[in-house]
Amino acid sequence: MGAGELCIGLLKFLAAFSNFIFLAAGITLSVFGGLFLGKFSEFSDLTSDSYDAIPIAIIVLGCFVALISLMGLLSVYSNGTCAGYFKKFYSIILIILVILELSCGIAAYVKRDNVTKILDDTALSSIHEGWGIELDIDNGDNYSFDRNSTAVAWQVLQEEFNCCGYNNYTDWNNSTDTFGKYVEEMQGWLEVKNYTLTKNPVPDSCCVVSEFGLGLHYENIDEDIYAEGCKDSVESFLTDNIAIIAGAAVGLAVLQIALIFLFWHLSNQNIG
Repeated sequence: MGAGELCIGLLKFLAAFSNFIFLAAGITLSVFGGLFLGKFSEFSDLTSDSYDAIPIAIIVLGCFVALISLMGLLSVYSNGTCAGYFKKFYSIILIILVILELSCGIAAYVKRDNVTKILDDTALSSIHEGWGIELDIDNGDNYSFDRNSTAVAWQVLQEEFNCCGYNNYTDWNNSTDTFGKYVEEMQGWLEVKNYTLTKNPVPDSCCVVSEFGLGLHYENIDEDIYAEGCKDSVESFLTDNIAIIAGAAVGLAVLQIALIFLFWHLSNQNIG
C-alpha cells in the first residue's frame, strides 16, 4: 500500500468517524429538544406561543443532522465515478446544513435577549386574567378543585423553582379578579377551620410545605412560603438552555465546515 492510498484510507476513516460523531450529536440534539419541549410545555401558558418554535426547531434540526450523517457514512467507502458525484452532492447538502445551523444558532441567541420582554408581557398578565380554579368544599373537610391550564402552569412553575408570583409573592394579593375570587370562595372554609386570613394570601404551591389552604393562613413569610418571584428563575432557565442550543448549533456548523472540504477532496479522488 502506497503512501497516497494510506493517506486516502486515513481520510476516509476520519470522515466516517466524524459522521458517526455527528449522527450521535443529531440524536442527542433531538432528545434534548424533546426534553426541553416537554419541560417548557408545563408552563407554556405563561410565555409567548412563539417560544414553542424553539424546541420544535431543535428536534427537526437534530433529525436532519442525523439523517445527513447517515448519508455521509454510506458515501465514505463507496467507490467509482458515481460515488464521487455522490460525495460532492453530500458536500453541498452539508453546506446547506451549515447555513441552517448557523441561522438557527444566531436566531436562538438573538431571541434569548427578548426573554425578559416576552415574560413581562405575558406571565404577569396570566395572574390577573388567566388564572382560575373551581372549588367544591363540603363541611370544610372534603374538598376538590379543578385548575385551568394557567393555574396548573403556575403550580408547576412555583413548585419547580421554589418561587411565588412573577416579581414576588405580593403579585397574587394584587390580583382581585382571579386569585382574589378564589380567596373569597375560601372564606367559609377558613371560618370552619378557625383560621385567620393572612395579609398576603398566595396559592398553596408557594408554600414550603404543600398543604391545602395553607397559602391563605400561613404565619411567617420567611419560613412558610417562598417570597421571591419566579421571574429570575424562569429567565435563567430559558436563556441558559437557549444559549446551550445556540452554542451547540454553531459548534456543529464549524466542525462540519471542515467535513465539507474533506468530502470534496474524497470526491475528487473518485472522479479523478
